Amino acid sequence: SLDQNIIWFTEDKDNPVLRRHIEDGGEAVTIDKQHILHIREGQRTAIVKVAEIPITLNGMARHNVQNALGVTALACTLGMDYRYIKAGLTGFRGDVEDNPGRGNYLEARGVKILIDFAHNEHAMRALASTAVNINCRRRLILLGQAGDRSDEAIGDLVNAAMETGPEQMIVSETPGYERGREVNETSEIIVSAMLATGFPAEKIMRVSNPVEGVQQALDWARPGDFLLLFVLTGRDEVMKIVNDFISR
Repeated sequence: SLDQNIIWFTEDKDNPVLRRHIEDGGEAVTIDKQHILHIREGQRTAIVKVAEIPITLNGMARHNVQNALGVTALACTLGMDYRYIKAGLTGFRGDVEDNPGRGNYLEARGVKILIDFAHNEHAMRALASTAVNINCRRRLILLGQAGDRSDEAIGDLVNAAMETGPEQMIVSETPGYERGREVNETSEIIVSAMLATGFPAEKIMRVSNPVEGVQQALDWARPGDFLLLFVLTGRDEVMKIVNDFISR
């Protein structure tokens, strides 16, 4: 057993492990009435509303709700004042300035856009669970991958992406990230995995790089659409295109 103080954190305030821990006088962080709650020595303190934390996208990005709980538990263990914990959680916007290429959410001209660098199945499933919570008319996914993943890992990534129910897919090459594979080899694996799910071939567009893919996605988009853009390279060029789209 550990000789250190244990602090459990979970979204589920009724989790049996959490409840027993609290009943035994333990310390915990959880969610109650849409607030992050710290429980210590019988005292229950609501620190911040989940909706006030930008990276949670009003609670739709559950993986970032979980991240917020974890960092809150750490900060509480270190004895930080609740005011500073709240300031840290609400002050980190998760946008292109604070965290470029990671969970950057934008809305412009009726189009919702989420840009991320999800590069494995676990990250993709987290983003997919976020995507299905975002109300939209149609979904488009731009997807590419580095060549140093196994065929199976690439297939798992694709399967996770398809859980969002996309209307259109754009498959991008990632120049400079072939990492031992031939040009277009990774894209072929991605397309094959998409077709294996029953996704129609006519709904798959192929591009030579993510910058071209983002431009094609924006050209495709109409008000009410949601674009889930997985951008591995060309981040600066991508953001310029997106900013141009926003400022039109």
